[in-house]
Amino acid sequence: ISEKYQYGGTLDLYGLRKGHLLLGDFKTNAKGIFPENIYQVAAYWKALEEMGYRVEDVSILRLGRETNEPCDEHLCTRAELETGFKIFIRALEIHKLKKGESIGDESYDDT
Repeated sequence: ISEKYQYGGTLDLYGLRKGHLLLGDFKTNAKGIFPENIYQVAAYWKALEEMGYRVEDVSILRLGRETNEPCDEHLCTRAELETGFKIFIRALEIHKLKKGESIGDESYDDT
């Protein structure tokens, strides 16, 4: 949960992989990994850091629903996460405005 930006979610995996602290997100679809998936893990990444957890790697793993569907992994770069978080925050602002919720007088600080 991000107290600063007032959002939360449920991540799929936080643990060690090859000695690195990994945030992992599983997707089950036949089509691939999408930009929106990066926005989602970027929000998890930022919330974990805000709560004091270190994250060294962020990975999106697509698992096919059927045995003949391929699996893919996308290891997110820092630049993808930073841009993805900016996009996520803008989408959150739009969502809150549409619901009539306050987003505060200042714009979100996404640094």
